[in-house]
This record gives sequence, C-alpha cells and structure tokens, in this order.
Amino acid sequence: MFGSWTNELDRLSYEYTHACPIEHVVIPNFFSLEMAEKIHAQFPTPDETWFKYENPFEGKYIFNQFKNDDPMKKVIDELYSPQFLEYVSKISQVPNLESDPHLNAGGLHAYTRNGMSGVHLDYTIHPVTGKERRVSIMVYMSKNWNESWGGHLKLYDENIENPVKLVHSLWNTAVLFRTNGKAYHGFPEPIKCPEGQYRKVIGIYYMTDPTPESLANPRKNAQYFIEPGKPVHENMKKLLDIRRSRRLTPDDLLSWPDWRRDCGRDD
Repeated sequence: MFGSWTNELDRLSYEYTHACPIEHVVIPNFFSLEMAEKIHAQFPTPDETWFKYENPFEGKYIFNQFKNDDPMKKVIDELYSPQFLEYVSKISQVPNLESDPHLNAGGLHAYTRNGMSGVHLDYTIHPVTGKERRVSIMVYMSKNWNESWGGHLKLYDENIENPVKLVHSLWNTAVLFRTNGKAYHGFPEPIKCPEGQYRKVIGIYYMTDPTPESLANPRKNAQYFIEPGKPVHENMKKLLDIRRSRRLTPDDLLSWPDWRRDCGRDD
C-alpha cells in the first residue's frame, strides 16, 4: 500500500526531529503508485454532505462521516492501523500514539479556487476523548496540480515569523508535522486553481494522553492569526476572537457583507 519510505524510518526520523521551525518531514511517493491512482479515482467531489468552512481565514470542505463500506474509510483505517502508528511514533519519537475514532476535524479535506487555511494553531485537547493532538499527517492527493496555483503549507516560528514554505509536489506526497505547542502553520494565500479543480488532502491526527503543558494551556479549538505586518480589518479581529471558542456561522459574517472583496477572495 505504501511506498518504499517505510524502509527509511531512521532517516525520516532524523529529518523530522532536526527540522525548523517546527518538527516536520516531507514524504514523497507516500502510497504505492497503484494505490495512489486508486485513491485518486475514489476521492469524492465535495457536495452538500461535506462541512464547509467559508470565512475570511478559512475556505475548505471537510468530510468524515464514512460508512463502513466506503473505500476511503479503508484508507483512513490503514493510516490508523497499529503498524502505521508504529511508523509515526518511530519518525516523530512520540511514543504511545493513538488514533482518533471520531476523526475530529480530520478525514478528507478539499479546497476549491480561493480556498485557504490561515495561519493557525490546531486544537490540542480533543473535545470528546480529552486526548492531546500531537502529530498530524497531511497526504496531498491533487494529481496534475500546477505549482503556480499555490496551496503549499507554510510553517512558522514562535513569533509567526520566518515562514518556511514547503514547496513539493501536491500529488501522492505527505507532510508529517508536530501540532501541539506553538506549531503555527497554514497557507494564508488563496489558491488560484481553475474552478472545478480541488486541492485534495487526507488529514489524519494522532493523539496521546495529555501532557502537563497542554493541560495547563489547553486549546479546544483552532486559533487563527494574522501574519505580523499585515493590516487587520476591525471585523476580522471580532471573527478571530469568536473562532477561538467555536466554528463561525454565516450569521457571524452578516455585519461584513463585503468580506470576500476585502480579503481578495472574490475573483
């Protein structure tokens, strides 16, 4: 199912633990070519069954309500298998990693034209299990993606400065990275793929029992930020504060009817 990288765990672990500004590693040829093509053919197009995030700092679709016979569920189950958990633990040097049976915020992600994910910190404490989210893997499954369309993940230091843009293929490539602590990441520039194209991602998160640090400063929701030096609309500040406690709704945007134009998301 997977590529030959499973035979290079020591090298990947070294790259992960020595990476800056946060621990991460890029894994090309993540699935075998045959499996990648199969997943590409089975990856569904977003419809009304997907949850849609559409606001000034989020633009994406998520689906995680799988039926048992869904072929994509089988892929996700494999990414949560005991063997794969061992791979992730070996690379990240985080022992006792666990799956998330609720797939909270995980599953299939799809971004259409003008989609984006602003700079953010992920939640740390799971709202149901109380476990701590420690490591994420994003598997990019966008075949024939043009690099000029954007959509490459950026990782930031503790001051949200000196971003590292991970320029790599968005086809059959995974990025494994630390998500707890001050692990700022995102891609704040709207993607410019043609209408009908999608930045397709399988997003999986791995948990452990909570560390003392996460219990002292828990994040139960993602927290979004504006890069230093960029102007911040007054309405944006209000929305950023709301997002710390819950997802935004269309009603939250009623007082800012021109947000798409103001944020460069209306072309």
